[in-house]
Amino acid sequence: MTRVRLWHLAGIPPAPTMSAIAGKADMTQTGRQAFLIMSFTVPILAAETFYVIFDNTLKGCTVVTAEPSDKVRFKVLGTYKSEAEAEKAMPSLKEC
Repeated sequence: MTRVRLWHLAGIPPAPTMSAIAGKADMTQTGRQAFLIMSFTVPILAAETFYVIFDNTLKGCTVVTAEPSDKVRFKVLGTYKSEAEAEKAMPSLKEC
C-alpha cells in the first residue's frame, strides 16, 4: 500500500491491470454492437414518402420526395411508399 501512495504522490499513474485492459476491450465490443444495431435500424426509420405532383405551369406529372410548398403551381395527386409504386400509379391518374 505504501508503494501505491508513493506512485500517486509522484504523479505517475500505476501500470494498467489486466481488468482495466479487459474493460477497454468490452467497451470496444459494445461500441461495435451499437454500431451494427444502428446501421440496421436507421434505414428502416428513414423510409421516404414519394409524391406524385401535377405541375400547372408545365401541365405534367412528376414523382418527388418532398411535398411542394407552392400549392398554386403544384397539386399533390397522391403519396406512395416507394418510387416504383408512384411511377406505376401515374398513368391511372386523371391529370397525368
